Amino acid sequence: MKPSMVIVGAGIVGLAHAVEGLRRGLRVVVVDRDERAVGASIRNFGHVCATAQDGFALDLALAARGTWLELSAEAGFWCAQTGTVVLARAEDELAVLAEFAAKRGDDQVRLLGRGDLDLPLLADDVLGGALLPLDLRVDPRAAVPAIAAWLAARGVEFRWRTAVTAVEPGSCARPAARSTPTPPSSPWVTTSTGSCRRSPTKRA
Repeated sequence: MKPSMVIVGAGIVGLAHAVEGLRRGLRVVVVDRDERAVGASIRNFGHVCATAQDGFALDLALAARGTWLELSAEAGFWCAQTGTVVLARAEDELAVLAEFAAKRGDDQVRLLGRGDLDLPLLADDVLGGALLPLDLRVDPRAAVPAIAAWLAARGVEFRWRTAVTAVEPGSCARPAARSTPTPPSSPWVTTSTGSCRRSPTKRA
């Protein structure tokens, strides 16, 4: 059966598109040139930074936070509601945090005095800080393969070791001189590889 959505790249961005495609009832195929996700998606700190976003990006970040918690429970990977502590070493930094807290409210930002910072090796010049309680932590080396396995168990097809060199409306191209499976064609192709080629920008 022909897929209705092809995703190039099995990192966290590609997997997020696959989750959404699955929710919408699409037949999803994920293509990746490696045998598993090996890029930046598994080499980062695993910080789900929701609170620092603003406007529409904040709406997206809070929705993504909910998805992380849902997937953690369903796919069985660790996701901790640890929050993030931001430190201030100067009065103007404290003022910025106070302004941020006044704008967002206690559910998103909680001001902390120095005495509230129960942290090891706290520097002498730290005056205080703020807790961003909605931020999450995950272990990307465990979360990414767990999400891929969860998707595969629900019918998402993964084609590992399949390279894509170009995308045109409705199709992907493979390397001409490389022995690799042919990528599938689809009316909806999403590239989520984390890299792109840019044409030189002409400056006035």
